[in-house]
Amino acid sequence: NANDWISEEIDGERINRLIGDVQLKHDDALMFCDSAFVYKRTNTMDAYRNVRIEQVDSLKMFGDSLKYNGNTKVAILRGDIRLINNDVTLTTNFLDYNRTTNIAYYYGGGKMVNQKENNTLTSGQGYYYTDSESFFFKDSVLLVNPEYTIEADTLNYHSKSEVVNFLGPTTITSDNNFIYTE
Repeated sequence: NANDWISEEIDGERINRLIGDVQLKHDDALMFCDSAFVYKRTNTMDAYRNVRIEQVDSLKMFGDSLKYNGNTKVAILRGDIRLINNDVTLTTNFLDYNRTTNIAYYYGGGKMVNQKENNTLTSGQGYYYTDSESFFFKDSVLLVNPEYTIEADTLNYHSKSEVVNFLGPTTITSDNNFIYTE
């Protein structure tokens, strides 16, 4: 769906430009934006402004732009990104999401907030496995909870089970305790 649909052929390829209230569906994913270029031959799309992806399993992603490949089911989001899945919200500026494996990868810094557990975690890069709702964080990992702070190089965080696995040098600090582990 779109308010305006312009179709043209450029270098032998049919390109459709969709403008205004753009809504597209691919398998169980709905994609929304203000404008998009759809490339029929390559089964790809470039979407711009107010980008939103919604999947049936309650996963939602928002961003400034999206490159989507319908063959590989890889979504490349850029700019002011929010990934929301149940109680977890991940914010970053660079996110690649594979709809086949249900794995999101971010780099350039990110922040994960879990409302239910009152945890805020930041790191340089990370993976989010949406099926198991678990994260793999790497590079300057900092988890802040009202009761403690965790600083690590690398860790796994399972939001469903509330279990953290430390995979490198880690410090845990609270009002009464200091723990260092490798």
